Amino acid sequence: MADGSKVSVGIVSYRTRELLRACLTELADHPGPVAVVDNASDDGSADMVRQDFPDVALDASDRNLGYGAGANRLMRSATTPYLLLLNADARPSPGAIAALEATLDANPSAAVVGPRLHDAGGRLQRSCRQFPTPASFFVDQAGLRPVVDRLGLGDRHRRFDHRGDRVVPWVLGAVMAMRLDAVRAVGCFDDGYFLYFEEIDLSRRLAEAGWETRFDADATFHHVGGASSGDRSATTARYFYRSGARYFAVHGPDGSRYWYRPLALLAIGAAWIGALVRHRRNDGAFLRAVAADRANWRPSEPEGR
Repeated sequence: MADGSKVSVGIVSYRTRELLRACLTELADHPGPVAVVDNASDDGSADMVRQDFPDVALDASDRNLGYGAGANRLMRSATTPYLLLLNADARPSPGAIAALEATLDANPSAAVVGPRLHDAGGRLQRSCRQFPTPASFFVDQAGLRPVVDRLGLGDRHRRFDHRGDRVVPWVLGAVMAMRLDAVRAVGCFDDGYFLYFEEIDLSRRLAEAGWETRFDADATFHHVGGASSGDRSATTARYFYRSGARYFAVHGPDGSRYWYRPLALLAIGAAWIGALVRHRRNDGAFLRAVAADRANWRPSEPEGR
């Protein structure tokens, strides 16, 4: 490539102005294109990019498109073979982007590659997962994952030490290096996921088309987590359960329109009992607010393909 890199970097931004500024500062020496889609942030994010980073391509939407639709704009406009889709609260360590590029070069069957993620305190964030099943969904949402992990049961991809490269079902969407011709061939993200599950759905469709998702232990990024979603807000949790209904309608066992809502409510009920036992009243209020949105847990047909 004339610019020295096969990798474009794309960031979907929503109310993360200072984290976005820090991220773009870290990317100042990246030899490839850098682009931002801003989802109608009301914190001055778009103006900051215009003023402080004039070389960054800015697509400022007049409404919040959701994460998947915003990312699709980046996937479809990129002119390089690879796109590094990066959250505003993630920053690369030296050489990390080049390592992801090298992995895509060396593994022509790989469509998505994810790196090691470390949190703000330097602790490993386990970023590889199995595809969700009704059982694993219940375990996670009922708050039973720590118990299951201590028993050595459940998701082996979550438990491995993240010190070696391997093929995995899917990686967290905070940092994803993508082979664009593969991703475009399966239709990019499904626009119907406003937030959550879009990277799982994409890796599932890529696997069905014969592509791999890989984990690269040689690339390390630092990731704050939950910056644009507000982490555990009731609003984003509602989006999570709506997206779960969509995912299981497409990829889950038959009859999801009948079992998904009772299963989700049962998981929320179990989590609420756990909150009572731990005397965490705020958790109970949070869970009641999420359950009140259950009328919107309706599966629908895929969009944006």
